[in-house]
Amino acid sequence: MHEETSTCHHIERLLASNDASAVDRFRDVVGWSVNYERAMSNPAKRRKLSNRPICDTCRVPLARPITCLQCSYSGCWSHGHIRAHLKGSGHQFGVDPSTGSLYCLACNDFVYNSRAEALYADSYANAVASYLHYSDHGPAIPWIPTERDYNAINAASAVVCEGRRGLLNLGQTCFMNVVLQSFVHNPLLRNYFLGDMHDRRICTIADCTSCEMDSLFSEIYSDESSPYGPIGFLVTTWRGSAELAGYAQQDAHEFFISTLNQIHASSPDASPSNKCPCIVHRTFAGQLQSEVRCGRCGNVTLTVDPMFDVSLELRGVGENTLFDCLRRFTHPEKLWTKEYSCERCGKNGQEASKRMSIRRLPPVLSFQFKRFEQNMADKGTVRKIEASVRFPATLDMSPYTTRAMRQHAGEGLPDPPGTYVYDLFAVINHEGQMNNGHYTNFARYGREWYRFDDDKVTNTSLATVLASAAYMCFYVKRRLDYKDAGMAMDADVPMNFGSSQSMGFDTQPAGYDPSQPMAFDPSQPMEFDSSQPMPWEIDAPAMDSLDPQQTGYMDPPQTGYLDPQQTGYLDSQPMDFDPSAVDPLFDDIDADGQGEDDVEEEEEYEAARMREVEDELLDTL
Repeated sequence: MHEETSTCHHIERLLASNDASAVDRFRDVVGWSVNYERAMSNPAKRRKLSNRPICDTCRVPLARPITCLQCSYSGCWSHGHIRAHLKGSGHQFGVDPSTGSLYCLACNDFVYNSRAEALYADSYANAVASYLHYSDHGPAIPWIPTERDYNAINAASAVVCEGRRGLLNLGQTCFMNVVLQSFVHNPLLRNYFLGDMHDRRICTIADCTSCEMDSLFSEIYSDESSPYGPIGFLVTTWRGSAELAGYAQQDAHEFFISTLNQIHASSPDASPSNKCPCIVHRTFAGQLQSEVRCGRCGNVTLTVDPMFDVSLELRGVGENTLFDCLRRFTHPEKLWTKEYSCERCGKNGQEASKRMSIRRLPPVLSFQFKRFEQNMADKGTVRKIEASVRFPATLDMSPYTTRAMRQHAGEGLPDPPGTYVYDLFAVINHEGQMNNGHYTNFARYGREWYRFDDDKVTNTSLATVLASAAYMCFYVKRRLDYKDAGMAMDADVPMNFGSSQSMGFDTQPAGYDPSQPMAFDPSQPMEFDSSQPMPWEIDAPAMDSLDPQQTGYMDPPQTGYLDPQQTGYLDSQPMDFDPSAVDPLFDDIDADGQGEDDVEEEEEYEAARMREVEDELLDTL
């Protein structure tokens, strides 16, 4: 018997009291969540909008309700109605039905308790068994194959390995192949194109990159196993990006940005508005917030820019980790006196500090480690930084968000556990020097990792992946919310693209011209248990079973709790943030006068309405 562990003595007292009503309520909430998610995953049985969970205070439909453990109240998190209910009623605990996470009012946080976790796992298993009509027939008996079984197994034909098809090198095109493999193994892009959300057979756009993506996915997930040559994709890229034309080695990150530009430009639903619904924005687009603080009067200037990847500096000496790179990225930096002029005090040449944070995380996070820099000894050449960098299989991005920094400053409520957790699904590596190197990549398919070296595909291990010299890493969000799928952006955020937004140094918003491709600035150099399945794993459906309206994913419920004391991969080091220096202008007020919470609640309501008339983007990966 394992010793009970807990981060909250209040929940310990509740469980020790053997309060049957609280335990029964917990089981009922978990059972309701299982049945609800099952019904919502079936279009034929999808419930009406009126039957979806709503906040009992503001009556807004909720994608993720928090339910009182001591009564039948359910409330919204963003407006704090569940917390207000607990205060007003004298009740103490709320529960997230989808994960079983417990919120303690006295602790003002989501708390961990090993007994509650075991209770959730048991309640979930019972709820699943009830609708599958399972019954306990005693201990399992191991299967011992008979001679007939052996003969049947030996006579069976091998199944084609879908999704693990190499790409031919068409003449120094390894930079293209590795990026295309990362697209092919991106679960959002995969389900979008395999779901015929862009059909090349009816598209009328000339030199359409989205059509080439549709063709690529059809080829990779076909019964053909021989290497595929993406000639059409290469030609379309040359026509759309003159800087990439020709048989010369190119930078994989530059090709990645250029391809996103072209997919966006060729999407029929592309829009110059701040809420572009194209697949590029819905998958890769997030927001970076820049906070510049005057050292004389304390005035804070906030700028929000779109981001499509995050470029991180590497230290040439010593070991680097992804956590170190992100801490440096979000650490305050001093601006030179000539770089800043305060709008409030009107003083030029004042000292100021600048801090970056991630205001909105995208469903898919792309990191580039800047391994190439100008050679100071010979300014006409570029040298490669060979320093190693460690990166995790599972990444918690919460410490690097604007919201987390506000919480460190005593503002806002903590988010439910798991909101910012990402899982690794692809890595791009570069071997050699810039002008004579070679790209390879790793990608995850199902529960297995594979190494792709152009047309050669070999099985590998997660340990090998994590020990590789990464140039780019791709993570997918473990749990998608409706606001992720809808790509709701703030009203004052311009849709300018480019590496300056990835780096987070451009505080002047640029305009958006839909007739021009997205800009790329070439001057900017470029403890996991592998036996357990990843929650976002979904095998690609057979081509003849695809429902074109189904573009989302169903996540097996998570039974764990993301507590820094319980999980080894979380980065629990405190942020460098001074609460005493917080300025009132740090509040997230949009151009139309709405606060961030108001915008988020409206997004939840709009998302719930969209589920009534459209097929949902399922909650999770």
